[in-house]
Amino acid sequence: MSLTQHTNPFTSTINPQGSHRIAVDEPLPSLSLRQLCQLPHAAVQPQQRLAVMRAARATLADPAVVVSATDADKLAALAHYLCDWPLLQTMQQRGLWLPTPPEQVRPAIQFGQFTQALCMLEQPPATGAAAQWLQPMRQALQQLLHQQPYPVEALLQGPVSLTPLQFHHVADFIWQYADPNIGRLCNLPVFPSAEHWMTWLYLCQQEPARHLFAVMHADYGFIGSVSLQVFDGIGFFYYWLGADFQGQGFGPAAVDLLMQLGRQHLGMDCCYAKVFNYNLVSNKAISKLGFQRLALRALPPADTEVFYYLGAAQSRATHHRNLSLLLQQMNSGIDLAELPPL
Repeated sequence: MSLTQHTNPFTSTINPQGSHRIAVDEPLPSLSLRQLCQLPHAAVQPQQRLAVMRAARATLADPAVVVSATDADKLAALAHYLCDWPLLQTMQQRGLWLPTPPEQVRPAIQFGQFTQALCMLEQPPATGAAAQWLQPMRQALQQLLHQQPYPVEALLQGPVSLTPLQFHHVADFIWQYADPNIGRLCNLPVFPSAEHWMTWLYLCQQEPARHLFAVMHADYGFIGSVSLQVFDGIGFFYYWLGADFQGQGFGPAAVDLLMQLGRQHLGMDCCYAKVFNYNLVSNKAISKLGFQRLALRALPPADTEVFYYLGAAQSRATHHRNLSLLLQQMNSGIDLAELPPL
């Protein structure tokens, strides 16, 4: 039983590129509680999502604002649509959102707080129709925990955390991936629909060496993704963050967690990465993470790739041999140019 069946009632309705558009070159005005409650969900474009989330937080933080039960329901529905799990948790703590038991655990599941979610499912014991929903959710969570080759608590450290990327993250992913630069610069596919994305994720999950994660922020929810593949102690990683969350230190925090996980639980001794030479921002960012640029070239058509390394010092010939094998093991289709004679 998949958690997606229980946690994604809004997947089919999200439409970040739909026809109800607000001009993205115009700043979104400050929104009152009334305006937030009346805001058509489909009118919110990905570039405006964070502004709407902040407006909702400002409204709830204003002691002069009285939130009625009707307003709270509308605000919760908007938060669901925006995948704003922190806002729902805040509303629940303040007694403004009174969810059903399956809805109550969803924010914790999205964040990867599986132990907390299991505790919530156990107290109080559900009966009747609720039990029919909660028992499959409990079993799915237990199965997910059992399948992980590492303790999930190792991913939950500080405001930036990681959680295994799962089908129930589809709507979160769509919001951040709406920026076409992400797929282009990370060499990731175009996803015409949620079903295409789920197929892609399923295929990724069939690769034993691949570990794919959602990057979660305590205040914003899903902000990007990281991937780590490890073959015979040699890792390869990539990461991306949504446009609203770049350049704020969240990427390095996520990568630090990923490298720590690889070393402590996945047997990783060193790690490689690659970036397009025209992706100036990522080339600068990966250097700041401590990765060393390698003097290795890929053959066309991959000759725009730049390779990086993190680990103990090795000779150029060793890098060439290890990286060549790694690219083959990853089925990357990339071949390295031969080293010039000494």
